[in-house]
Amino acid sequence: MAADPNKSAFADLVYTVLVAEKKWPLKEVAEAMGMLYATLHARLHQRVAFSPEEIRALIAAAPDIRFAAYFLEGTPFIAIDGYAEPTDDSPESVHLGATKTVLETADVLRAVEQSLDDNHIDHRDKARIGKEIAEAERALATLRYRLEES
Repeated sequence: MAADPNKSAFADLVYTVLVAEKKWPLKEVAEAMGMLYATLHARLHQRVAFSPEEIRALIAAAPDIRFAAYFLEGTPFIAIDGYAEPTDDSPESVHLGATKTVLETADVLRAVEQSLDDNHIDHRDKARIGKEIAEAERALATLRYRLEES
């Protein structure tokens, strides 16, 4: 079955984050983006596509790393969370960042082991493992960024 050319994977992601996961109140996001709630609603339900300016405003209003990662997928770039870790170079901060990389990498191993329960990795398993790898890559890139910036 071919993908619906009128369906936006980005709008689906935004809907998931804002509506399904309820990470930020829609009215507050719309206000922070400088748009009416009805305008944001139209974008979420794919009646109108997000403009580049609206995407930038969305990322500022609801800074979910998945929004930036969506646009970097398939490129040599990795989105990092510039606010995830303390900005100092104290031993505690570096240790916290390194610990996060270990935990994210352990999540990759857990996903692989769960996938191999039936001695087969299907497309759903690959997607789950890929998601865990992306999170581990972001944790490593964030740690590197913090070390280089300190």
